[in-house]
Amino acid sequence: MQMRNLLTIFLSLLIAGSTFAQSAKVKGRVMDTSGSVMPGVQVKLYQGDKVVKEGVTSDMGDFELPVNPGDYKLEIAAPDFNTFSEMVKVTPDLGPLAVTMELATITQNVEVTETRNE
Repeated sequence: MQMRNLLTIFLSLLIAGSTFAQSAKVKGRVMDTSGSVMPGVQVKLYQGDKVVKEGVTSDMGDFELPVNPGDYKLEIAAPDFNTFSEMVKVTPDLGPLAVTMELATITQNVEVTETRNE
């Protein structure tokens, strides 16, 4: 009976260990082109068209999203900036990413009309 309990505990630990070994994180820092960190920026991870994880950057522009290893699309969006989008192969040993956001091009149309005061 004790041997069976030990075997059950061993198998439970083995399964827990393999589950732990399969965890990974996508982490990094978001900056603008001047090198300033960007806090409060929306960060999303997609598999196909489905958002699987999302969050916002910290006061230091950092983000960390725990996911299983695999292929994801990383998308980062902030007002007045172009949306950053990149495919990322997530592995347990993936290092931190450095993302630089570029200002969006702003176009403005001005209409000039002639009025005469006679």
